[in-house]
Formats: sequence, C-alpha cells, structure tokens
Amino acid sequence: SLIQNYIDLDFDITMRIYLLILLLLSKIPIEKWKKRNIDHRVIRTINFIDRHYPESLSNDFLARQISMSANSFLRLFKSYTGTTLQQFLQQKRIEKAVLMMHNSDDSIESISEKCGFSERQHFSKVFRRITGVSPAYYRKKQVI
Repeated sequence: SLIQNYIDLDFDITMRIYLLILLLLSKIPIEKWKKRNIDHRVIRTINFIDRHYPESLSNDFLARQISMSANSFLRLFKSYTGTTLQQFLQQKRIEKAVLMMHNSDDSIESISEKCGFSERQHFSKVFRRITGVSPAYYRKKQVI
C-alpha cells in the first residue's frame, strides 16, 4: 500500500545515509580518533569565538583575552586545531551563515552582516572558498 511504500522508502533513505556516514567515518585516520588533551586557553578561545563570532575579533584581541602574546598564541592555536585563528573564525562564521540560510528568510546581505562580515563581496568570497559554491547558489539549491 501507499503507507508501506513510504515506510520502505524512508527506511531505504535512512540506511543510505547511515552507510554514507560509516563510509566517511572510515576515511578518518586512526590517529585522529586518539584522545588528545587540548590546552584550556584554546578551548576558552573557541568558546569565546562561538559566542562572539559576529564581532570584530583580531588576533591581538583574542590573545589578550587569555593573557598571551599574539605570536605565541597563534602558534599554540594552530598546533591544536591545525588551522590559523582567522581561518577558524571564518569557518565558524560560514557555519553560522549556513544555519541561518536553512532557518531564516533573511537576505544574504543581512546574514553576512549578522555573521560578522562588513562587506557582502568578502562574505561571498569566503563562503565560496569554504563551501565551493556562492551563497546565492547555496540558498537556491540548499546544498547539503
């Protein structure tokens, strides 16, 4: 019946997603799964960025928040995250923008401002670099 076909389709989709997740997880090198203690200053900075990502956050400002010199902190942050502080911040801003695109009807201009980008062109450039598509295309196709 129609209901049984829907249940079968739903189960099939669920299983395909599950298998895709397993396949992706199997591609992660084993050393990435090992527990690693992260320096509390890096954790504090990540939490700070998560709460204040729309604000202007310079390397010097973030380093001062944890009483370190900028150069020392930038090396520390990259050693734990594998990325620079500003790349991490941009990634966080784009993650938030993607969530907003899925959960609001705000314009791309408005979303870019809410995510801490002062210029739409810069937002579009960073968005494309991180996601591989423009914000307008992403919104139109709801890529994911």
